[in-house]
Amino acid sequence: MRNLLLLDRLHISGHGLIRRTEGTLYPVCCPPKKPDAPFLLADRPWESKRINWANLRVENGRYRLWYEAMAAGSIHDADTRLCYAESTDGIHWEKPDLGLIEFDGSRRNNIVMDSRLTHGIGLHGVIVFLDPNSPPEARYRCMFLGAFPHPERADDHLNLMSLAYSADGIVWHHGTPDLPQDYLHFPMTCFGSDTQCSVFWDPNRRCYAGYFRTLEANGMRSIGCSETTDLNSWSMPKTILAPDLFDPPVSDYYNSAASRYVSGGDAAYFFFYSLLDHDTETLSVRLATSRNGIHFDRADRRTFIANDRPYDRGGLYVAPGIADLGNGECAIVYNAFNQTHAGTALPDTTPDGTVMLRFPKDRLQGLRTDSRCSFTLLGRVNPQQPEVFVNGIIRGRLRGGLIAGDHFLEGFTPDDCVPVSGDVTHTPLVWRGSQTSVTSAELKLFLEDGTLFAVTVNESPA
Repeated sequence: MRNLLLLDRLHISGHGLIRRTEGTLYPVCCPPKKPDAPFLLADRPWESKRINWANLRVENGRYRLWYEAMAAGSIHDADTRLCYAESTDGIHWEKPDLGLIEFDGSRRNNIVMDSRLTHGIGLHGVIVFLDPNSPPEARYRCMFLGAFPHPERADDHLNLMSLAYSADGIVWHHGTPDLPQDYLHFPMTCFGSDTQCSVFWDPNRRCYAGYFRTLEANGMRSIGCSETTDLNSWSMPKTILAPDLFDPPVSDYYNSAASRYVSGGDAAYFFFYSLLDHDTETLSVRLATSRNGIHFDRADRRTFIANDRPYDRGGLYVAPGIADLGNGECAIVYNAFNQTHAGTALPDTTPDGTVMLRFPKDRLQGLRTDSRCSFTLLGRVNPQQPEVFVNGIIRGRLRGGLIAGDHFLEGFTPDDCVPVSGDVTHTPLVWRGSQTSVTSAELKLFLEDGTLFAVTVNESPA
């Protein structure tokens, strides 16, 4: 079986063009429903100022979360501690006493990294990722911003990126296993990124992909990408997303939540970026998509996650990574703020924190038609075992037909297909047809008023 993600027109025959006579098909994002409250709140002394940048992984049914915390009195971005929480259901969370790092004279806390572990450079914007190329003792990696000593600068430091590694995600070591011990003179980059970056091994590109905040010549914050085969050496990021004429007149792009998503053999990249509107000093989230991780399409410019809850009226920062929950659902997390980016308190707010958004698999962006549309999918279906499953929100009806040569197969025409309607996630197309000697056919879909997110087929050779 092969899954076709329909976030764009890549899998549509005819180079993705839909003839005007066959209706209009256009990409639309599908924002997940928000919960009533964050699942993680700042409720420990070392979290007394705020909790921030999060990293969620689901491993063997266990939810694992790494997040940053700042204590009251912290001034600089790098005055941060990396903490750890876990859960068996994603609802009830524990902040375990790990006994690793001392805070106020006690090791009874869930802190796994602080400035003492990073040789005094601190940490900020941590991204935790699994590295398939590492030895077991460095299976977990993280990259973060550090304040490297620089006596020639007015503030006595230079913000550059650094790395740490771990065998289990709990006990961390600064640097990389093959790096010299003088970490302060061996930063991994010649640049800094003062929001959470996104880093992962990309098997398609055969390199590590990193997404960082950059600055344009006019001072606008934008997002760039850097690629490397050596984690110890990164080139300057090249801008891939920047504010344009379709954005508010004075705006910036914050954090770099680029996520590679794989489902049923099909892959795509989803980029959740926060747009700062300087008129309101609030950050909301937009969605960009890509098939190669470099060229991103902002096909649906509407707000993906809005400032519409008492806990997130000031700002939203999505964390990199899309977690498969193993029950037909996926999840992303974001850090919510109930005050503006400038720190102004907003009325009628509730405690902010880390929020989880659950949604059916493959449902972040789909192809929609408001009327009637027909199109042929690339790939072939075996009519002798015509297994086709659809994932969509169909307000009208959806039918399909199998084409061999230049005509529909007898018994497998659109009129022979039992129409599908409603909100469906893995519903089969069923034909009234009988046995056929044909082993390969094209699939043509007829959609009336609906959105399709994915189609799964038992693909046969051409």
